[in-house]
Amino acid sequence: MPECIYKLPLKKNGTKYSFFIIDDSVPFLMTMKRLVESFGGKVIGASIKGEESLELINKFKDEIDFITLDIMMPDVNGIDLIPKIKRINSKFQIVMVTAVRKTESLKESLQMGANHFLLKPFKNDQVFAILNKMCQVNPNKQHALQAMIKEQKSLNVYVVEDSKLTSNFLKAKLECIGCKIEGIANTGSDALDYLSNCTNRIDIIILSIVLPDMDGISLILRIAMMNPKIKIIVFSAKDNQSTVDSAIDSGAHYFVSKNSFEDEKFYNILQKIVSSE
Repeated sequence: MPECIYKLPLKKNGTKYSFFIIDDSVPFLMTMKRLVESFGGKVIGASIKGEESLELINKFKDEIDFITLDIMMPDVNGIDLIPKIKRINSKFQIVMVTAVRKTESLKESLQMGANHFLLKPFKNDQVFAILNKMCQVNPNKQHALQAMIKEQKSLNVYVVEDSKLTSNFLKAKLECIGCKIEGIANTGSDALDYLSNCTNRIDIIILSIVLPDMDGISLILRIAMMNPKIKIIVFSAKDNQSTVDSAIDSGAHYFVSKNSFEDEKFYNILQKIVSSE
């Protein structure tokens, strides 16, 4: 194989990032292995069976950095493997590899803890872009934040989001670092009813700009009036600059786009909030 023009960075200790590959197709598994190695990564193990892979991952849990996982496995749904893998080591970053372009499956994978997607068929540069992006993330960020929260106090978070998939996604992201979910509202009215009696025990509110019964900007203004100490994070797919400016001007402290969500940026925001407490 000719020398690859794409090269992954090394870890801070000068060693290569380690990968574990799970796919029931041996030809695809070998293709992925060759690609990872040509990029400068190290394939520490592979498996064509879902349940079998858990034993191997547990064996190499202290060495594995990244896992590529096929959604469609013969013995198990790949999505169901995600929480089992995360229980072995929550620092693992998981790339779901699939030819299935069902939006619900992709969203469910994110909800369960996957970090990225790779759709078949793909080009080499697409694989590199995802793997390179994963290598840029500080693997200790989540655990450092978890320790900070545990040391100070549990952050109490209230979520206002009409999409169950999105609210469950946020719930999973927050609970894994030790935050307590005080409640989830599907409408602005439900949120205001709850907050009218409970604002003093809420540290953070994460809300969508688009709600079924009211404008998110109006909700931000009312929450800010009820308790200006609550940190408001807007989580929205409507992320044009005018919307971002309106949200911040109305009292929101941070804006996170659903369209370009990254764990690192999200945890950086939470870390800033914890540090200011």
